[in-house]
Amino acid sequence: MNNKNKILFVLALLVLVTVSWFLSREAEIEAPLNVSTPDIDYEATDIEAVQTNAEGETEYTLTAKSLSHNNATDKDGLVDITMDWQASAEHRYRLTASLTDFNQQEGRVVMSEGFQLLSQDSVKSDTDNQKNLDNDQQQNADSPKTSANSIMITGKSLTANTNTKQVKTTEPLTFQQGDNQFTAQGMTANLATGDYEFDHIEIEFQPSQRIDKPLF
Repeated sequence: MNNKNKILFVLALLVLVTVSWFLSREAEIEAPLNVSTPDIDYEATDIEAVQTNAEGETEYTLTAKSLSHNNATDKDGLVDITMDWQASAEHRYRLTASLTDFNQQEGRVVMSEGFQLLSQDSVKSDTDNQKNLDNDQQQNADSPKTSANSIMITGKSLTANTNTKQVKTTEPLTFQQGDNQFTAQGMTANLATGDYEFDHIEIEFQPSQRIDKPLF
């Protein structure tokens, strides 16, 4: 083999080694970019659902902009949910939230990105209860049945359970009932009985304007 052929052979060998090294490095770089798809087995939009108990009475109705079900966790992811919840014959509530994870088997509801809990007018009998639920399903979803004594609680996140009728948050919230308002750092409540417990309440008090009057 003459010198010219030796030079060409060495150059070809160098090119082959360089290309092999480059391809192996490219494979190493591209491998981590493979992202596994989430375990979503179905999705739906414009959700309307009704949950009844063993006696056929409505426990809650809900609407949502969209739903996606995660098969791995068995949770429903709901966007812009509105839930009308008959916690007992005397206590009914409307819950709204931007994002919600709902495990129907456990009855566990986790609301995030902002929520509102609004108590609605009490219902005195099961017959009236069912009539009101039927009427509300025909009314606009943005028109809850409220009164001057209705309680409104707003905050960032809320955990609820449709089986135990318990709700809880460990984040700041605002409570309002009529002209009464305060903030708190957390809350636990039994919606079936209407009992609330708040943590670290803060109340802003505005005294009336002082007017000096002569004594005589």
